[in-house]
Amino acid sequence: MMLTRRLFYTLLLFTYFLALTGIVWFSKKTRTIHERMATTRQESPTLRIFMYGTKYGQMGNVFFELAALLGIADTLGRVPVIDSNDLLAWDALYDYTGNRFPRLLEQFNALHVPKDDLKMVNITEFCCVYGKTHELKNETARHLMIRGIHFQSFKYFDHMRSEIRSIFQPSTPLFQFSEKLLPNEYKNDFIICPHIRRGDFETSSYHNPSSAEFTLKATEFLIKKYLKTHPKITVMVFGNDHIWSTETFSEISEYNIFISKGMSVAVDIAFASSYCDVVLITAPSSTFGWWLGYLAKENAVVYYRDISEAGDKMKAHMIEEDYYPPSWKKLKSDGTIFIRLVKNMKKLSTRLRTIPDSVAKE
Repeated sequence: MMLTRRLFYTLLLFTYFLALTGIVWFSKKTRTIHERMATTRQESPTLRIFMYGTKYGQMGNVFFELAALLGIADTLGRVPVIDSNDLLAWDALYDYTGNRFPRLLEQFNALHVPKDDLKMVNITEFCCVYGKTHELKNETARHLMIRGIHFQSFKYFDHMRSEIRSIFQPSTPLFQFSEKLLPNEYKNDFIICPHIRRGDFETSSYHNPSSAEFTLKATEFLIKKYLKTHPKITVMVFGNDHIWSTETFSEISEYNIFISKGMSVAVDIAFASSYCDVVLITAPSSTFGWWLGYLAKENAVVYYRDISEAGDKMKAHMIEEDYYPPSWKKLKSDGTIFIRLVKNMKKLSTRLRTIPDSVAKE
């Protein structure tokens, strides 16, 4: 009887704790929305974008949409707004940023605009194709809503690259935690950072996961390339499959190789922005891999697997020149580095096909 009563009170106390935690979390989120509403002037010209990826995607999708909203708003001279009534979007924004990326929440205003007062413009039906938003500079509607799919193009925000890199920096505690990923004796080495994407990509109909063959060949190619100019090379592997990475990289154990356990993508970003001299994206349609490269150490060199060689079906939904920045280097398994030629892009190729919202993942 005593045991039953003790268990009852323990469960009651635990339930109370969970409820209190939920109330605190909800109050913080609500306070955040109200604070952002207070900064919005009703007469300011505003901009919203369709935010499916933020509400239903993962970190890479969230980053692309938030960066695009900031970049397009800057181009058009508008205030970046997230609908104050869209609690699902604010939930995701709060969950993915919160204390981890403290400057992000400060960039967006909260405002609800009735649909009748909102002008909607469609710009692209494809995740990874740049919609020419600069052509909307002369739009006079006070409240503008741009509809598109995921907004995964650096061209929306690369004109403010330095500011984006600053805004998307993790918090100081995460930087401090990232220092534990690598022993101090290796931190002055030239550091190559492959990013691995497995997990859900293994069963995806659109994304191909990292392959062991390419990952090993590409990493060894980069090690040998940079050993010519840097006597000490260390490899720090990031990704969402620690066991696979450990088994795969055991084949080149003669080098200094460390495997991040992938417990926090924010910690991985913090490390990359401080230490990664080279980033290798082994799954070419991984948006988190993309952001690891974009936010890496200043002047880092980014390599990515040729998406055609990878057989990744996301190629059918992108213009590569819109998705990969021109300074990044496309790499094949045989070590071929493609040199991008500057040319006039045609309008949407007939190879492009509309992609369902639900499959464009991180």
